[in-house]
Amino acid sequence: MFAAHSKRGLTFNDIIFANNAQARARSRTGGAGAVINGTIGALLDDNGELVAFEAVDRIHRGLDVRKQSSYAPMGGYPAFLEAIEAYCFGESRPALPTRGIAVSGGLAGIHHAILNYTDPGDFVLTTDWHWDPYQAIADETGRKLKTFPLLSSGGPDWARFEETVKELACEQRNLFLLMNTPAHNPTGYSLNEDEFAHLLSICNRVEHSVVLFLDVAYIEYAAPESKNIFKLLARLSDNTLTLVDYSISKGFAKYGLRAAALFALHRDEAVLEEFSQIMLLSNRGTYGSVSSTGQLLLSALYEEKALSDQYREELQKWRGVLSGRAQIFFETLQPGIAMPYRDGFFAAVSSRNPHQVCEKLKEKDIFLVPLNRGIRVALCSLSEEESRCVAEALNSLAEKECL
Repeated sequence: MFAAHSKRGLTFNDIIFANNAQARARSRTGGAGAVINGTIGALLDDNGELVAFEAVDRIHRGLDVRKQSSYAPMGGYPAFLEAIEAYCFGESRPALPTRGIAVSGGLAGIHHAILNYTDPGDFVLTTDWHWDPYQAIADETGRKLKTFPLLSSGGPDWARFEETVKELACEQRNLFLLMNTPAHNPTGYSLNEDEFAHLLSICNRVEHSVVLFLDVAYIEYAAPESKNIFKLLARLSDNTLTLVDYSISKGFAKYGLRAAALFALHRDEAVLEEFSQIMLLSNRGTYGSVSSTGQLLLSALYEEKALSDQYREELQKWRGVLSGRAQIFFETLQPGIAMPYRDGFFAAVSSRNPHQVCEKLKEKDIFLVPLNRGIRVALCSLSEEESRCVAEALNSLAEKECL
């Protein structure tokens, strides 16, 4: 065998892809409507088709093929960076100098930030409920994850959080805090303005350097006022560098184009210039320059005000559809089963035996995603009726004390 010693025996086993494949296989044999597939992390319509925004697709179809085929600048097209910054922050631009770099999807932004703002062996602090690839990125970069309870008594366990922050601040050069809010994956929890302000106040009490990384992948499916948290970032002291990771995957339904931007916010121009240089090096040394297609698409949409306005109307419509699915799910589900939910693609259910529960649900042709702490329900991929059916199936298991 030729693999490095540290890689020998490793296999790729992503439970989301595996359960989705099983659901699709059963659907092919059982026919349309035979399976409820709550594994897919993409917005689907009630017929199970991928949602597309007509305004966005109209721009996409009109793009120049030769321009799409060209290499993009290593840091991204200036017009793309202007457009994606405007869409990301909206009317809530923070009163802080900002610098952006194009990256190959939101995951690349997380990878680059961890690689450049922590040292090998350092911990990345995040919530106990989190997107599984956070662990994979930590493993690939030689870092480790440390977690604090996101939903203790209905909200973050601030005492545990501050205790862990102080501990890590004394052990490593930078405290790297990775927060997925609003519309958290997998729970759908969003920090409200008071909670976010409290988070910032804790960062300000740390005497060492803090890197606050905001993964806002699902922000366009949170309440529009959720972007108000960006305005609060100006309260941070210069000990904290804020990084905001925003992608066109979910908000514009262009998952496969792998176009995103990572923004740095800080008062010191030298800090921002350092950010730009090290991110350019990471782009060059990993994924290369970002797909021209995604960048040209977003910059052209931004320039066409009528189509941009139409896109926002379409987005509002689908945000409402998603909200309706969540309302049905939580109205049907027995109290105390689900984790607190506010926005977004996913809901989470606590479970003592998530893998066993998901196997039982497969017997009813319901496919969900087992996690370490519970079960993820992809409301984004379910109709209202399917959302009701999933909730009823979970209720049944809870009544039998099988959940």
